[in-house]
Amino acid sequence: MDENRTWLNHLEEAVPLKGYGNRLSMYLISLEAWRRGITINFFNKDNPDNKNLIRYSLNYGGKEYQFESSRGNKLSKEAFEICNNKDLTKQFMTKLGVKVPQGKRFFKDVKEEDVVSFAETIGYPVVLKPSDQNAGKGVFSNISGAKELKEALWHLTEELNYKDFIVEEFIPGTEYRVFLINGKVLAAVNRIPANIVGNGRDTVETLINQKNKARKDNPALSSKTIKIDREIINNLKSCGYDMQSIPSKGEKILLRNNSNVSTGGDSIDVTDSLTDTQIDMAQKAAKSIPGLDVCGLDMLVDIETGAPTIIEINTKPMIGLHVFPMEGKSRDVVKHIVDYYFPESIDGEKSNLYFDFENVIGALNNITTKELQLLPPNNLKEYFGKKISIIGKNLNATFMGKVRRISMQNSVYGYIKKLETNSVEIVLAHYDLDIVKRVMDHIYSLNNVEIETVEEEDWRKPVKVGFEIKRDGLQELYKSLAIERSTNKSLIRDKNNLNRLQKKQKEDLNKQKEKNKRIQQELDSLLERQKKLEKRNKILQKELTDERLIREQFERRYENILESKSWIVTKPFRNLRRLFK
Repeated sequence: MDENRTWLNHLEEAVPLKGYGNRLSMYLISLEAWRRGITINFFNKDNPDNKNLIRYSLNYGGKEYQFESSRGNKLSKEAFEICNNKDLTKQFMTKLGVKVPQGKRFFKDVKEEDVVSFAETIGYPVVLKPSDQNAGKGVFSNISGAKELKEALWHLTEELNYKDFIVEEFIPGTEYRVFLINGKVLAAVNRIPANIVGNGRDTVETLINQKNKARKDNPALSSKTIKIDREIINNLKSCGYDMQSIPSKGEKILLRNNSNVSTGGDSIDVTDSLTDTQIDMAQKAAKSIPGLDVCGLDMLVDIETGAPTIIEINTKPMIGLHVFPMEGKSRDVVKHIVDYYFPESIDGEKSNLYFDFENVIGALNNITTKELQLLPPNNLKEYFGKKISIIGKNLNATFMGKVRRISMQNSVYGYIKKLETNSVEIVLAHYDLDIVKRVMDHIYSLNNVEIETVEEEDWRKPVKVGFEIKRDGLQELYKSLAIERSTNKSLIRDKNNLNRLQKKQKEDLNKQKEKNKRIQQELDSLLERQKKLEKRNKILQKELTDERLIREQFERRYENILESKSWIVTKPFRNLRRLFK
């Protein structure tokens, strides 16, 4: 575990691989409820796209609540509809005096110049984002001019095909995601844009891959890796880098403009550092929406003054950010959600067991299974026990089978795992330690087994229901291979994206070269025409000069004639001639 973070003990090694990523909220809430004695119903939701949409409900004391991820049906319909429209959400918050960014909603058929005109009215930089989209998709932040806005607008409406969007002022500051229930702040994380830190040796591409591998170990971030796309390529280019550049040691490079963890951002717990002003503003914003209960709120905090601005509200918050932060203290927001739905279970007993979530998902992935009911543990007492490391002879499959049978007969949970040819690791857990010791004595006395050394230590971690034989570490191997496979798929996808981007850039470069070639040809043609025109102009100038000289000669000759004696002497005859005409 990273030394800069502290996670909850009751979840240590209790989150299976199937619970990572997008199913984490479902697993954590169902696990907390199940440990309190609440029945869980998992079911497939019918949908026109025939996707496998798994939902769940919590049943206890005659009450049942359905959930989609972290959003339960205590949430009012009005609150859902308001928060699903970012522009409408800001209107409600503004009425209660909450500071929000100035902005306006537009639809796809709007004239481009109208969008640019509004952006110029509120002043650059601006933010462009969909009206009803979460998870940071389609968000273009810190747009500095009309050209950049037009490009982002085209990408949003044409490539991503969003029908409506918001243009709002860009508010600089530190971004917080604040978790609230019924208008009360319970946790907060600082979200930092996707980034890498140079070590003076590795390329940008290698550093991104290393960062993604580290994120794979975090249940909340395992599926939210940094994916190479146009935004990252452009941001690197603006810093004078490309994918093969080697940043200097300690140099931090921001790969994205937005800090959403879904696009590769980091989460750092800041709950204890929130100021009273920030808490009051967050709580006022949540209370401005009628019927809003569980929510995540995006807040921008001025770096110098600490003044908060509320950006938007999400009714299906990523609770994993607070339970599994990249840095800082883990916050048990899951407990508060179940407390809110079932307050009668707050002071009751709570088990530290966890159920086989992978079997649940596996069953529901089968099209013949539409619903699966998970009954709570028969006993809600805390299970604890021993971890045993044995070195000896004949610690074979027969021995492992006997250990499992003895454990199951005594309702002892845990596992046995082969370490080496002559060594095994066994975990035995029960709410009665005497039963654990009895099973241990039975194991030590098995026939045909020569035990050479035994090491025992207390086991206080969560325990999965049942007793499992982990043959040659197959479960760990499976998990490792699954993570590696997922990582490789992500790397291949990122590589393909990079190749596509590079191919497109090359195509764009070739198109630009062709365009430049055509422009040069046109320019050469214009220059040639200009030369011809200049030559023709010189000829015309010469002709004009010659004509002017000839005219001047005729004018002088005419003046000479008028001044001559013959012209004066013959004047009476010319006059007489005109009289006889």
